[in-house]
Amino acid sequence: MGWKISDKPTVDPKDTDLVLIEQDGNTRNTTWAKLKALFLGTATLATTDQTIKGAINEVKASTDANATSLSDSANKIALLSNPNLLINGDFQVWQRGTSFATAGYSADRWRLWVGNGSSITQNTDGSPKMKKTVADNSVTNIAQEFENAILNKLKGKTMTFSVNCNMTSELQLAINDGSNWQVKTIPSNANNSTYSFTFTLSSSATKFLVMVQLGSDSKVGEVNVNWAKLELGSIATPFVPRLYGEELALCKRYYEKSSGIVHRYTNSSSGSSVIGSLGSPIIFAVEKRITPTLTAKYSINDGNEIILNPSAISSIEFTDWNLAIPIGHVDIRNWIADAEIY
Repeated sequence: MGWKISDKPTVDPKDTDLVLIEQDGNTRNTTWAKLKALFLGTATLATTDQTIKGAINEVKASTDANATSLSDSANKIALLSNPNLLINGDFQVWQRGTSFATAGYSADRWRLWVGNGSSITQNTDGSPKMKKTVADNSVTNIAQEFENAILNKLKGKTMTFSVNCNMTSELQLAINDGSNWQVKTIPSNANNSTYSFTFTLSSSATKFLVMVQLGSDSKVGEVNVNWAKLELGSIATPFVPRLYGEELALCKRYYEKSSGIVHRYTNSSSGSSVIGSLGSPIIFAVEKRITPTLTAKYSINDGNEIILNPSAISSIEFTDWNLAIPIGHVDIRNWIADAEIY
């Protein structure tokens, strides 16, 4: 049986804040003052607005604001920069030179394919300018390919490829998994802008490369690429450049070259020559991903450079030539260790 208001005066009749309620013959007292204050708006609430309706609206507004703040915080956390899976993404390192008109590697880790009248050059700010001047069916693009150890970790993953650039012709962002291409075409835009392409790499991929291609086969134009980024996930996060020394070390794992005299061997004996092994190892600055293809040159008494093939090469060093060293000196110079992906 429910409670009902009783007319039995079991309390002080002067206490107007009390209301009698009764159930099964039992009479109990409850305070009306608090209920009255709430309805009349005279109660003290934690909100600025002391009416019930106003307090509810105020609490709702505060809750909505907190929800918005939490959402904003979540978005800001999401925008924390993911690592860039590309090496030399902002084209800081150019060990091979600064101007190219034939296919091959250009800026470190970026392989170039060029058609008729096409080239890639380094801008004054270090970024590459890719140009196509003949409207034929050839292509002009740069691409970065990943080695198998990385490919195997990325199979089946969703990734986002982003490029910041300006161009006078349409641009294509593309990825290849060894069997298929996924392509996003972007219209020309003379202003620096960032473009992103989200994709999922096939779980059966046999290779993985990302590509920036200038226009379709029959179009001419140029593109200036400020940076490129590849990251895990479907959100493009801000690009953060690496320190130059860090970027250079990553590049040298694939390609390293020396300049000038690296070693000098001197023969001051009375004989005309010394036959023997030059056993002083030349150690690479960074261990190569595989045993590199190595070319080296030497000169005798500052004469013309001669191609020299070392007798021992590993991923960390090369050493040991059997040379006839005349009176004077032999300089080992200008070697290249190439462990790139071809």
